[in-house]
Amino acid sequence: MNRSRGGKTYIRRHAESAWLRAIFEEVRGAGPRVVFVDGEAGVGKTALVKEFTAEAIELGATVLIGACVELAAEDIPLAPIIAALRGPGRDRQAAAGEFAEVLGYLLPQQGGEFDPRDLPSQARLFQSLLATFERAAEARPLILVLEDLHWADRSTLNLLDMLARGLDEVPILVIGTFCADEVQRRHPLRALLAELDRLEVVNRLRLGRFSEAQTGELVSALLGERSTPRLIKEIFERTGGNAFFVEELARAVRAGSAAGLAERLQDLLLARVERMSESARNVVSLVAIAGRRVPHEALSAAFDEPSDILLKAVREAVDAYVLEPEEDGYAFRHELVREAVAGNLLPGERLLLHRAYAEALEARPDLLPAERLAADLAHHWLGADQPAKALPALLNAAAAAERAHAFAEQYQLLRRVLDIWPRLPSPQVDRLAVLDRLIFSARHSGNQQRALEHIEQALAEASSQDRPDRAATLLTQRARILLNMGLTGALPVMEEAAVLVPPLPGASARPCSTRSAPHWPSTAKPSAPRAWQRRRSKLRSSPVLTTGSSRRGRPWLWLMLSLAPLIARCRRCMKCARQPQLRVICSRSLVSP
Repeated sequence: MNRSRGGKTYIRRHAESAWLRAIFEEVRGAGPRVVFVDGEAGVGKTALVKEFTAEAIELGATVLIGACVELAAEDIPLAPIIAALRGPGRDRQAAAGEFAEVLGYLLPQQGGEFDPRDLPSQARLFQSLLATFERAAEARPLILVLEDLHWADRSTLNLLDMLARGLDEVPILVIGTFCADEVQRRHPLRALLAELDRLEVVNRLRLGRFSEAQTGELVSALLGERSTPRLIKEIFERTGGNAFFVEELARAVRAGSAAGLAERLQDLLLARVERMSESARNVVSLVAIAGRRVPHEALSAAFDEPSDILLKAVREAVDAYVLEPEEDGYAFRHELVREAVAGNLLPGERLLLHRAYAEALEARPDLLPAERLAADLAHHWLGADQPAKALPALLNAAAAAERAHAFAEQYQLLRRVLDIWPRLPSPQVDRLAVLDRLIFSARHSGNQQRALEHIEQALAEASSQDRPDRAATLLTQRARILLNMGLTGALPVMEEAAVLVPPLPGASARPCSTRSAPHWPSTAKPSAPRAWQRRRSKLRSSPVLTTGSSRRGRPWLWLMLSLAPLIARCRRCMKCARQPQLRVICSRSLVSP
């Protein structure tokens, strides 16, 4: 049996639909479940999930749907969660009720004055999201759909992991879809799936291609009497049963196109675009460069023609089954069409289209939601080969990721800053400051080895700038990482940092060292020597310290107060290294500041 909705024809997959209904009945009676639906692009994952959720709504379920964005995995952290909580056609100001509070955490930059201390940690944010979903499921079953997980940012994958492991006995069904051919061996989603497959609440559904009988059913629904067994067999052999390919070839035959059975489907898709007028082709190219979906106002600002020509061109693209209306904008009917159009553009054409979007967004930042603006600006300025203009957008997107505790995404954005740095004529940003945030994001995303590598880069930069204070701070960070990783070499690093710390005002100008200066502790005793205690007391009563200094503003003072205790712990660690039974106790004490 086939169904038609909004001009689209669906062929019902009876076995898969029955399996999803059975899972939903288990959710209603026994508690949460997580289902991953995978298959190749165009096989019909979205259609299957849409049919199932439509039936679930009729049975009284609440359905939240969000899709991952394609610009870059790190650009918009938790984008599908934000989209799901907002719902279709609503912005943050209009979002109210049970999801308003957690949306305020996810979009702090829209709330006026921002103080990062007001935000919860990522763990607490995830707990808040989990509690929000559980409260929503108390009244009636909740279905959360996350589409295109192969484009998911790491924060979304982390939240998905927590949902699979931490949901209580409430009727919540989480459905995630992804393209199996996009998840390569080192893809982060693949590693997550390997872990989650061990859980009883996790189920997998691999969606295959249509059989020849199902292909014939779809072709007959589209072509009616024009479908013949020979034509059905030929379409099935050419497409392999991919639902999207079958539909495209059948539509081409219905339109009388000689390319209906072209050897390569990509040629067919491009041929359909090339048959449109020049204005319609320009609109399609602009939408292809924009990404998954483009708002009408943003498209209008980037399109260098009057609005009546734009509307006529969009109507032509929609009638040709290339674009489709989606909320307040437009999207390709299938990602494969967008990829074909974007891949067919000349390099010069891509540069001009990216530049048109970037200039439109800079002139009118209200065209996009605030959480997308910086990421989209960076994407388009990089695509326009304008690294100097992409730099501030990348830094803003990285800062937004840090505010959302999305440290993995912050790290990737800052890596892109370093990638374009050699092409910047005269950057107005301190490279050492960028490296500092890069080290911070690497450490907080759990990538300690990368943090050590970037510390080496930062030390070279501090040396070139003649900044011994920054070098001492970096060496201290290196020592802490070495200690926390259980590696050797922390003590020499701390001694090197100690040499860079200047003496107190009025003290000897001779650089202090852990082996030559009596005020540095050199024994393994837990308490610092009296000389060090007197020095610390003198420093804390110094007018330099009592006039508003801070660790961030006066790194010298922080280093003086922190180096000696850390060196003492290094020495204790060296002693404990010879006694295996003390290693665990010592390693725990070294983590604390």
